[in-house]
Amino acid sequence: IENLTVDGRNIAIRMDGADSGNTIEANTLASNANGILAFMSAGSSDNQFLNNDLSNTNGTALLIQSDTQFTVSGNNLAGSASGVVLQDMTGATITTTNLSIDTSQVTGGDALTLANVTNSTLNGLTLSYVGNVTTGTGVELNGDAGDTIENVKVAGRIDGIQMGGVDSADTIE
Repeated sequence: IENLTVDGRNIAIRMDGADSGNTIEANTLASNANGILAFMSAGSSDNQFLNNDLSNTNGTALLIQSDTQFTVSGNNLAGSASGVVLQDMTGATITTTNLSIDTSQVTGGDALTLANVTNSTLNGLTLSYVGNVTTGTGVELNGDAGDTIENVKVAGRIDGIQMGGVDSADTIE
């Protein structure tokens, strides 16, 4: 999906089911309630979300469910209430190689949320905010177990890392 312009909608792009090998690239999806919501089922893989304008999203700019081999790069999240949500994943390795995001202008909510992500590693991301007032959370863990969070930098946020829901056996280094 490439070169679309969608604004003023509840969801700009929605993916459902067993989706693999898709590329969503160079779309203008600004000023929607939610940007890209990829509600994919287990077994989905290798989806790419590249160079999309998801700015000024009132809710979640990008949600990826079940795909542990995704690639996110070059998306504009400026002015969005919530940055990226990764959901229902096991065994994901999340680094700047597959999740290259600039959350410096994500306002209010979480820069990155891990929801029901288990036995996964988050390493080397910067999830800071550069505005005049501290806002939001760098990383929220919600319902996670056995995850390792390491070498993550967060500044200008109310909370660096927030653990909510039922989290267990997570390591933060």
